[in-house]
Amino acid sequence: MRKVQLGKTDMYVNVIGLGCMGLSHASGTPTPKDEAVEILKKAHEIGYDFYDTAECYTGVYPDGSISYNEEIVGEAIKDFRKDVILCTKFGVTHKGDHLELDSSPEKIRASLEGSLKRLQTDYVDIYYQHRIDPKVEPEVVNVATVDNTPTNNVEPITPIQEEKTKEQVVIEKPKEEVESLF
Repeated sequence: MRKVQLGKTDMYVNVIGLGCMGLSHASGTPTPKDEAVEILKKAHEIGYDFYDTAECYTGVYPDGSISYNEEIVGEAIKDFRKDVILCTKFGVTHKGDHLELDSSPEKIRASLEGSLKRLQTDYVDIYYQHRIDPKVEPEVVNVATVDNTPTNNVEPITPIQEEKTKEQVVIEKPKEEVESLF
């Protein structure tokens, strides 16, 4: 796959990243953990190097146990962590029929701590707000995020998240353009 630079950072990734949400959240019954881990490992083998998750991506297995997307991603990438760009998001909690938004500095700190533990890593490459919290000024969120990201080299970038299947990309783009991405 063709690589592109992320903003003005020194990070380069393939033009197609891997949104991991569907393995455990919003797509029916979560994929069994061992199967989901293998899917993510296989994705790395074929060239995926940008993994996107969030602390709120959870689901319930048929036995009633919780599927935590960040745990799945962390387990999958631990042997090749330095080879991928890892993104996770904060600020949203699912509360049944609605979302609870909280991007207070205290919540950002607690969220990052939890994410790092679930992801089995000591850093994330991109840490961003999942939804705008109308109770917290963007400048406060930005300062809290930069102050709490465990790196001395935080570059401002703007992630753009769009959910597309390969079939949708093929339908919407000429075949030659799609093939040039791989």
